[in-house]
Amino acid sequence: MNKPKFSINSDSDSEWEPLVTTPWNGDILVEEKVKSDTQNTDQAQKSGSNRKKGKNKNNKKKKTQKIAQPKQIKKQKQKQFSQSVPSRLEKKNSNQNRKKKAQSQKNLQQDNFQQKKPKDFDPSQLSENETAPEDLPPEPEVKATKFSLHTIYTTPLSLGTYRYLIKGYRAYFTKKLCITTAILRWHNETINVFSHLLASLVALVMFFLIPFLPTYKEARLFAKICLSAFPVGAFHSYFASTLFHTLKCHSFQTRSKLLKLDLTGIIVNAMGSLMTFYYYGLKDDNFFRFFHLLFYFCCAVLLMYLYYGSKKLLKFVRIRVWILIFYCAYGIVPLIHSCFLLPRDEWFDFIWKPMGMYSFFGVGTIFYLSKIPERFAMGRFDIVGASHQFWHLFCLLAEIWTFYTHQMLAKQYPNV
Repeated sequence: MNKPKFSINSDSDSEWEPLVTTPWNGDILVEEKVKSDTQNTDQAQKSGSNRKKGKNKNNKKKKTQKIAQPKQIKKQKQKQFSQSVPSRLEKKNSNQNRKKKAQSQKNLQQDNFQQKKPKDFDPSQLSENETAPEDLPPEPEVKATKFSLHTIYTTPLSLGTYRYLIKGYRAYFTKKLCITTAILRWHNETINVFSHLLASLVALVMFFLIPFLPTYKEARLFAKICLSAFPVGAFHSYFASTLFHTLKCHSFQTRSKLLKLDLTGIIVNAMGSLMTFYYYGLKDDNFFRFFHLLFYFCCAVLLMYLYYGSKKLLKFVRIRVWILIFYCAYGIVPLIHSCFLLPRDEWFDFIWKPMGMYSFFGVGTIFYLSKIPERFAMGRFDIVGASHQFWHLFCLLAEIWTFYTHQMLAKQYPNV
């Protein structure tokens, strides 16, 4: 075969051209082949460099992924832990939110029943016999006809609440529903009603039993009056307390009237309990006997006038309670005076026997003022075991003890 001939042009130093343009062995020209080879080498170099760069990038991504994996796992674990066990800050925030919600509910419920709140009235100082001011909003005209209990937050302040009792309150019942639920349903006044209803029945039995006792038949006229005054005063006190605890949920007006009746019953009961001790303890001196009886009777009348006449006194529980405590405690003074008029052999009859009555009333008063045990466990003694129920129990024991000591004195000194 004939080979192609080449010639170099003087015009172009760098390029060369073939003299014959016919293909060699049917392939591409040498010039084009050389150019294609150079282009292929350049492309191969570029592709190799690009592959290296891609590998480096992939390696970097893998390294970053390997490094980022434990961090992501930690974050996921922290999220799971935070969801399962809330942190202290979340607990604090949740408790604060709950307190805010509870406080807002209290405010709303109090606003519903108490739109005009005076400046001097503090609901936190409420106790069981507390009365509300006169400028409270009007009560609902339609009373509740179905039994339903309220909490301390939904009970109107005008109907009275117990400071550490949360549940078991009745509110705005009809009188029929008040009476039926007081006996047939459980609430925070059930035991109070039953205890003093039992005490009033015991006093009624005493009143009808006394005339048949031999000590009463042999006694003088004034001694019979003193012996009969105790069951009358006890029945007045305990039956008034029963009515108060039964009907206090009807309205503010009925509650305030029955509260005055209950307080006068306590005064009359204290007077009837001490009359017999004064009569027999001061038997040797008629002047001091009638002086102490008359003075104590005047104190009782003055207290009744204060309770019925002054509206401000009923608003303050502590003042009212302490006045009653001093009134009852003054009864010891004539008994101490009798010690100077009697021989020592008779001190037991006129000092220690009355002190048994005072001890029962004193223990009950401690429960009443200290609010034990509901003070230390709010919500556990709402229905049974409250301090007011212990107060009623010790009043019943004091009634039985006093009746027994009166009959013993009448038996020992029949002709006094």
